[in-house]
Amino acid sequence: MNKLKKKLNGTQLLLIFTFFIFCSGLIFFLCNDFWQDEVYTLVHFDFVPFKTTLFDYHSTNNHVLFNVSVQWFARIFGINDIKSALEAPYLLRLIPFLYSILGVVIFYFGARNHYGRHFAEVGVSIWCTSIVIIDFGVQLRGYSLSILLTLLQYFVFLDLLKNKPTFKKVAYFILLSGLSLLCLPTNIYINVSYLIFCFTLCLFPFTSYTFLKKEISSKGIFLIGTGLGLITLGVLLYYKWLLQLQPENPLLSSFHLFSFKNLIQAFAIYFHFSDIRYYLYLFLILWVVQFCKFLKFKSYSNIYFPFFCFSMPFLLFFIHGSIIIQRTFLSLFPFFVIIVTSTIEKSILWNYRFKKYLNYLIAGNIFSLIFSFAILLNNSKRNNEFSLHQHDLRNHYYLVNFNAEEVTLLARKIILKNNIKLFVWDDFGQTGIDYYLNYYDVPFEMFTDRMKFEQACLVLTNNKGALEMYLQQRHVIFKRLLNKDKQYNLYLLQM
Repeated sequence: MNKLKKKLNGTQLLLIFTFFIFCSGLIFFLCNDFWQDEVYTLVHFDFVPFKTTLFDYHSTNNHVLFNVSVQWFARIFGINDIKSALEAPYLLRLIPFLYSILGVVIFYFGARNHYGRHFAEVGVSIWCTSIVIIDFGVQLRGYSLSILLTLLQYFVFLDLLKNKPTFKKVAYFILLSGLSLLCLPTNIYINVSYLIFCFTLCLFPFTSYTFLKKEISSKGIFLIGTGLGLITLGVLLYYKWLLQLQPENPLLSSFHLFSFKNLIQAFAIYFHFSDIRYYLYLFLILWVVQFCKFLKFKSYSNIYFPFFCFSMPFLLFFIHGSIIIQRTFLSLFPFFVIIVTSTIEKSILWNYRFKKYLNYLIAGNIFSLIFSFAILLNNSKRNNEFSLHQHDLRNHYYLVNFNAEEVTLLARKIILKNNIKLFVWDDFGQTGIDYYLNYYDVPFEMFTDRMKFEQACLVLTNNKGALEMYLQQRHVIFKRLLNKDKQYNLYLLQM
């Protein structure tokens, strides 16, 4: 034990604690009930024949590669139907949980290999204290896998640039690029960014000095770009063929070419990734000041390449004008971490006198995560209480007190005991409660404003305020059966 303490310095102990908090945050949400998108995915793309998962793309919920992994996992653990999954959500949530943990581990070793130990330590601290990654870390969608694949793709590409490209490494990069697209089609913007980068290096090989301190072989970069282009084209043709078999999906069509709104999403995403760690902007400002002060336009920096990878997809979205769904940009998170860490490295770690403050930075990140988590809990409970819509990428997706199974079982017990009807008022779009009611064999009808309250009944809703106002205006006597901070509540209407 004493030898272990000697080997582990203060920074490493802080990082272990940071990783522990990160895992604890993921575990906190591991038993959450599945919400609508997750249940829809299970019904239509997971508990279906393998052929359906590969060839049915009627909805963007089908993150093909991720759903294939869910199918395999479910078979291994004997989860054979939807009801089994709803009763034990933590079993299937272990899949994205493992992807999220693996992402941290791979980032540390990859960053240490390419940028150095101090860079890796700061980067892991930034990664593990990003509340948005904890929010999505166990969601049964393809985002955790997409982040992992994007990270692997980046490090392999960086290795190809730094060292002589071999057929094996090029093939590995091409495979990762194809798998990334199969997981999340919007990763096409990342692949195209790499293609543009390869094309630029082929035309101007000397530009590699800005981030590698060496000139790259045009022949090698041409080989990488050609392979990437072919696999990207192949997967796109696969999706194009799938879409021809499905009804038209507006989310996959182009709208408003050259949409300025799409361009400014880069700032929104950067803000959401940073969360309340506003001091990260200070490091960015310091880096910009240093850059301008010394006019280092031709100087080496770790930040140029990841900045290109982060910003180019938004420029492509601007040109294409697609509908923006913020969570699709989660794949860019590894680039964000490397950008932020690069600014910190240039602002602090470049000077040995400031390295002693590294522990304070990591401790500050830990405190920020705890504070962010407290804000998330408070905001989510408040949103539940006042029936406020929850935002994408920020205190999102029914994370806290999403009680679909609880309210379903209680509703079934009450209507059977009292022989009354159940009505459902589900606002903010579909949230998945109908799936729970159906799979637990609970009969229900949808609530309408033309209802006549002539006998006692039970109402299940996620819009408590609107329902209570509606009932009060009609002088209907009711009793709320659950706490206000629950996502769903039950109202017993007494006649």
